[in-house]
Amino acid sequence: EVNWQINLQEKFGEDTLSWDLGTSPVFAGGHIVIAVMQEGASYVVALKPEDGGVAWKVDRTFPVEKESGQAYTTPYLTTIEGRETLVIWGADHLTGHDPKNGERLWTCGGFNPEDKPMWRVIASPAFSDGIAVVPYGRAKFTAAVRLGTRGDITSSARLWERTDIGADCPSPVASGGRVYLVSDRGKIHCLDIHTGKDLWVDAIPRASTNYYSSPILAGDLLYCAREDGVVAVVRVSGTGMELLSSNDMGESIIAAPVPVRDRLLLRGAEHIFCLGAR
Repeated sequence: EVNWQINLQEKFGEDTLSWDLGTSPVFAGGHIVIAVMQEGASYVVALKPEDGGVAWKVDRTFPVEKESGQAYTTPYLTTIEGRETLVIWGADHLTGHDPKNGERLWTCGGFNPEDKPMWRVIASPAFSDGIAVVPYGRAKFTAAVRLGTRGDITSSARLWERTDIGADCPSPVASGGRVYLVSDRGKIHCLDIHTGKDLWVDAIPRASTNYYSSPILAGDLLYCAREDGVVAVVRVSGTGMELLSSNDMGESIIAAPVPVRDRLLLRGAEHIFCLGAR
């Protein structure tokens, strides 16, 4: 039974995204929050879960070159300096918002100093130890930002930047001071989140298809789904990785795996798979 539905394009205008809306909604501040980042007017809107009414809507438009304002990233809810904060990445800026009313608490720029066009972003940042690791520049750059304080934190919050690695589609994942950056071709960089230095570099066996799905870390197991439906299970540590298995699900997979309790959910082109012990 459908309780309610809303069409954001009918209510707030057609989106200008090349590949339509790619972000996922998140629960934050008691609301369902959706970020629409595109060329022209961009916004973040919070809907009431009981009836779909608009709780708040704030502008998130930055002056950028063609296509650089388009983002397919998902907001991330975290606690920074004791305050619940919604972190949003897109249009060459990382921003922190109060999830109760959408107020912008801080802004970090500097991710496109030459103001280049066509720098749309797909991969969302990874978070650990109060740090966001942000891939950008079409898989050519990765930077780390210390989250917090107020206002413009561009010059004060940047911890490090790499100009030799990145990820275009798969979002990196972080835990325990380490970041796992998986490229579209399955190369893995394990980084120290505080310094950006490689702890190790390895790769999942390659194929003709890419990794569009984001890797998921459950304990010390990294699940990586390739477009052709092969899911690799990799045991990771601070010193290296071990490929435990490679499983062909028989259909294309682009969505990220989802660990739920002691189960793993996989969404393929035609089926949802639930994996786990009975």
